[in-house]
Amino acid sequence: MGLMKKYYLIGIAGIIVFLAVGLLLYSTNQNPEKASTGDKKQETGASPAPTASGDAKGESAPKTGSAKSPSGSLQAPSERTSPTASKSQGRVIFALKDEFVSIDQINSILFTVNEIQIQNPGKGWVTVMTGPKVYDLVKIYKSGTMEFLSEVYLDPGTYNQLRMVVGKVMIIKKGSASPEEAKIPSGELKIPARLQITKGENSSVEIDILSEKSLHTATDGKYIFMPVVRVETRSNVTSFQVRQNTVTIIGGAPVYDASFGMDENGNAKDNYRLSPAAKLEIVDDKIKITPQ
Repeated sequence: MGLMKKYYLIGIAGIIVFLAVGLLLYSTNQNPEKASTGDKKQETGASPAPTASGDAKGESAPKTGSAKSPSGSLQAPSERTSPTASKSQGRVIFALKDEFVSIDQINSILFTVNEIQIQNPGKGWVTVMTGPKVYDLVKIYKSGTMEFLSEVYLDPGTYNQLRMVVGKVMIIKKGSASPEEAKIPSGELKIPARLQITKGENSSVEIDILSEKSLHTATDGKYIFMPVVRVETRSNVTSFQVRQNTVTIIGGAPVYDASFGMDENGNAKDNYRLSPAAKLEIVDDKIKITPQ
């Protein structure tokens, strides 16, 4: 009888040890799950991931584009200021490019734009860019890109004329650090460019200055710049990007595409270019073509 009681107590003790070990193992298995859950919660509350532009949500991406240059400055445009969006208007980007083939002995052509306006038959002239802003046409050509001019919101409708007010044009020869001012026939260039603005849609204006066709040398060796310009406009542009003054335009329906050149009197003529063989003189601050 005493032996049975002994075995009975040993059995009960074994059951108690077994249950204690099981409880300990169960508790151990539960703790990693809680720790894992805590880690997941911590990850969920982490900083937001970068957006498609590379910036975290809530942070503003740096703006790029053009800024006004001081009068007489040869500085290139720096930053642009985005215009205020309007649901009742259309968005327009203006860009400058240069597609000359080659100009021997020229390192830079510093082209100053003081103002750009477009005309609406019912509302008159609308200013879309103010300067002065200086652009290196040679640099633009070598980069193969378009340079930012301005970005504005305009009332819907058809605009039928573009006016560019040009400041100084400075030429820097290769091997020289001193710019030489080129004579221009007129500081104003008017082109009957057509631009269509649609409510809520994007449009674009590309102004291509053909430097090789524009730059001439007078008989005394001084430079003369008679702008030859090609203007292309598009409506319903899919999108455009401006990064570090460089403009990329995607899509769009062509509206206008034409070239104009300025003659020695400052008049813009359709598809005009002064012959490279023409002999020019500057007499009394005016450009004269010498008969051959």
